Amino acid sequence: MRLDTKRREKAIRGFDAFARELGVMMVEAVRHIEREELSGSDYQPFSEMGL
Repeated sequence: MRLDTKRREKAIRGFDAFARELGVMMVEAVRHIEREELSGSDYQPFSEMGL
């Protein structure tokens, strides 16, 4: 396999991992916002309160 092809495939794998992580962060942010809208900011899960 040519060197430029190997580099391109490596870059694509890196981008895929980045995009996946960004997607996870977006979903977590949306869930956090929805939870606060439904229950208010006083009702936080135990993991965020340090318990």
